[in-house]
Parts: sequence; structure tokens; C-alpha cells
Amino acid sequence: MASRETQNRILDAAITLFNKEGTSQVSTNRIAEAAGVSKGNLHYHFRTKQEITFTIWLRIEQEVDSWTGDASHPTVLHMAEMLHRQYSLIWRYRFFYRELTTLLDGDVDLKYRFRRQRIQRMEEIRLFFEALVDSGVATPPATPDTFPNLIRISWMVSDYWLSFISVDSRAIDAESMQEGFQLMLELFDPMLTNQAQAEIRECLRVFTVDVE
Repeated sequence: MASRETQNRILDAAITLFNKEGTSQVSTNRIAEAAGVSKGNLHYHFRTKQEITFTIWLRIEQEVDSWTGDASHPTVLHMAEMLHRQYSLIWRYRFFYRELTTLLDGDVDLKYRFRRQRIQRMEEIRLFFEALVDSGVATPPATPDTFPNLIRISWMVSDYWLSFISVDSRAIDAESMQEGFQLMLELFDPMLTNQAQAEIRECLRVFTVDVE
């Protein structure tokens, strides 16, 4: 079996187990068994469970880094697509976002890379909202801090949505993920023109987070 293929099998198995049970409840032995590889083979590729988690983040990072050019599509539909892909990503790697603070505090390199990408994406999203204003989809912000503050709030909502609903012992399922997605769209609703607000409501009806 090729080395890359083995690594991907290990990572896929780890993601499935972590999503179901959490990182603290899953040993590397169980990951090896689920991946169909020997314990020695797993440790050849990943010395620790922390290395596995870090490499899973690199997958997430690579996917998010591919989200380029948003500002060149300043439409309500694209805004909904941006939020939809974010919540779909959170669902696929829900263990990471459910345990976000613990994982980042336990790995200084992971925390650095996470923060670096967050800064990059927040700047890209700011440019997107400026493009919405230029295209007449959004109204000009009341102050220079309006868009940066809204983006920071939206980031907190998306990153910690799973923690928020978990406190209420709610299931992380299609309904709760859709609720978070809709909440994010509604957050920016006051900044949109009347026509754009109507389009947003249509997007809420059409877009659903795939939790299969």
C-alpha cells in the first residue's frame, strides 16, 4: 500500500472516530484497527495522536486556502454559498470545532497556523463585504469598524456554534447545523438592501447543510 494512501486511511479513520466519540476517548490503537493497518504502521506515519490531529488540520487548512476570489463575486447568492461551505466544513470536522479551545491550547504550532489562517480569511471576507457595498448589494457601513466587528462576531458564532449547542445537551445534527447557518445569514441581514434581504430569505429556504 502506498505511503500516501496509508496516511489518508489513517486520517479518515481518525476523523470518523473523533467525530463520533471525541479525541480523548479514541486511542491510536483503535485508529489503527479502524484504518486496517498495524499499530507499528500507524506509528511509522504518525508518532502521536497529536500529530494525527495536526495533520487533519492541514487538510482543513488546504481546503480553506482554496476559497479564493470571493470578492470577485459580490452577490447574496455567493455570500450564502460562502457560509454554506463553512458550515459544511464544520460538520465534516465537527470534532475539531467541538474541541477547538482544548486542541489549540495543547499544540502551539496548531494554534499559530489556525490564527494565521483566521487573520487571512477575515481580511478576505472584509474585502468581499466592501465589494457588496460597491455593487449596491449592501449599504455603506456606519463606521469603519462596522464590517470588521460583524466579521469577528460571525467568526465567533461559527467557530463556537457546536460548543454553544452542546451546553444545552442538544444533538449536533442537520437541524442544529442549519440553525447555525441561518443565524449567520441573519447576522448580516441589516446591512443588505431590501432586495438583497429578500434574496437572503430565499437562500435560507434553498441551502441546507449536508450532514450525510
